[in-house]
Amino acid sequence: MSSALAVYSNQVVYRLQDVAGVIKASEQWPLEHDKLPLPAQMFRMASERAARQTDRFSFALKSKWPIRRENAPSNDIENTGLEGALANPYYGRETIYGIERLTAVYASVAVSPACARCHNNHPDSPRTDFKDGDVMGGIVVRIRLD
Repeated sequence: MSSALAVYSNQVVYRLQDVAGVIKASEQWPLEHDKLPLPAQMFRMASERAARQTDRFSFALKSKWPIRRENAPSNDIENTGLEGALANPYYGRETIYGIERLTAVYASVAVSPACARCHNNHPDSPRTDFKDGDVMGGIVVRIRLD
């Protein structure tokens, strides 16, 4: 998942928007038909599609500095995982709706200058000093253990 996010960010958004200058990414891409979805939006769409296909696993992009409120950590394990993801992947167990799950949090890094620039320039961003290569959040993966 992290690889797919990096590939889309670098090979599609950065290359087409910043290098070639042929198309821009925008939060409003559904209304602006000449725009690309942002990498976080592509990730969320993939997550939602996976959730419609199975309840065996889920994944989400979370951050301690989210632009959208729903991308903030929503429980202790996500908070702890995001703190730990700064240095190493984090693994824990949690029970959600009576179902035990393995939860892993992996660092989500600004893989291209476009990532840091977009977050730094967004009017709703709580943090505006990201640099290329900074950890911007984490990918939270949950797998059912039953």
